[in-house]
Amino acid sequence: PIFFENGIYQIIVFPKNDVELTFYHEHPSLRRAVDRISIGNQYVLMGNLQFQNEVGLSTFEIRMGDKVLLEVTIEIFPTKLNYKEDYQKLLQEVSEEIYNLAFHFIKKTYQRAKAKLDGTPSRSEFFRLMEAHFHDFLQAIRQIERQPHHQLATTHVKARGDQLGRLDAKGRNYLRKRPQLFCEVHNGIRIQHRSLMPVSGLKAKKELTYDTLENRFVKWMMVRLIDKLRDLFEKVQSKNKRYEVEADPDLLAKIMNMIRALEAKTNNAFWRTIGKLDRSIMSLVLQMAPGYRDAYQIFLIVTRGLALQGKLYQMSVKDVATLYEYWTFLKLGQLLGKKYKLVSQDIIQVNRSGLFVNLEKNRSAKRVYEHPHTGEKIILTYQKYEGRLPTIPQIRDTMLSIEKKGKDYT
Repeated sequence: PIFFENGIYQIIVFPKNDVELTFYHEHPSLRRAVDRISIGNQYVLMGNLQFQNEVGLSTFEIRMGDKVLLEVTIEIFPTKLNYKEDYQKLLQEVSEEIYNLAFHFIKKTYQRAKAKLDGTPSRSEFFRLMEAHFHDFLQAIRQIERQPHHQLATTHVKARGDQLGRLDAKGRNYLRKRPQLFCEVHNGIRIQHRSLMPVSGLKAKKELTYDTLENRFVKWMMVRLIDKLRDLFEKVQSKNKRYEVEADPDLLAKIMNMIRALEAKTNNAFWRTIGKLDRSIMSLVLQMAPGYRDAYQIFLIVTRGLALQGKLYQMSVKDVATLYEYWTFLKLGQLLGKKYKLVSQDIIQVNRSGLFVNLEKNRSAKRVYEHPHTGEKIILTYQKYEGRLPTIPQIRDTMLSIEKKGKDYT
């Protein structure tokens, strides 16, 4: 593979003849990244493509007017793995075992993504998924608007000296760099045998703000869906040159209604105050909070722009070492489950590292099996802590303990 996420790749297009070429990608930021640059009597199309948030297939076109001369599909790979086959096989085996675990959160996640489609969805698949989930997506957005994620933000405003109270670091630095703001008064601050007070300064003010990364991400999701729907509308509206088929007006109306509904949301008073997303984000708010979780899952289902080969929880690139530990523990449990009876197991929880399902870091997870004939216990433990050792305490990634009847050791 030659294309990786968070990489910057330069594209240069030289026209062979004296024709006017244009670059097209359904993502507006990538479309705007490539410009026409004149070189003497000729020109080139040149720009840098950066796939910041999306892993998977991406297609761009070189056009002459409305005619597509060249269509190129590239695959963006995760940066942490060198071989696509290893990564997909690992995730496939992990997902097979995870789907067999009867935990509420995982079962719910799996049911939401049960209709699995391989590869990047076609425009018809995208519309079918949007039509099926659009009402639920808008309902999730309304839930977010009723109970939005918020935080306290500190702002600084200029104030008169008599209005200043206890200053924070920024307020003190402001006065420290501006000694001309101090004047002599009777009951001021004693500084080098002088009684001084500032004429003005910076006053810290705490304000409730909804312009959080989580809300920016939700707004980004709505904008991305609008872009994809506009791209779909353009394709449906253009006449099929091979069969001369006219566009279905009902279909165009449905797509336009979706676009207008999403634009109405992004332009309302609440979302207008939310800024533009400028970084990658993975937050437990998106995975757990009411409204955010549903909107995020629906977005992944209908676009799968961040999903690898259609499985919902594979949207983030995992740390390879952690993934191998995870796979080893689950694979051993899967092999033991074929011969022995599963008695109990710890819950698999959400992790802040960005996975929907993961073993929680720095905590021990245990799966207990029983021999069907002898009743002997077999215990498989993940991240088992061993203290009171002659050397230093150890945490083993995976430990298998086998109990023998009549013995006081394992």
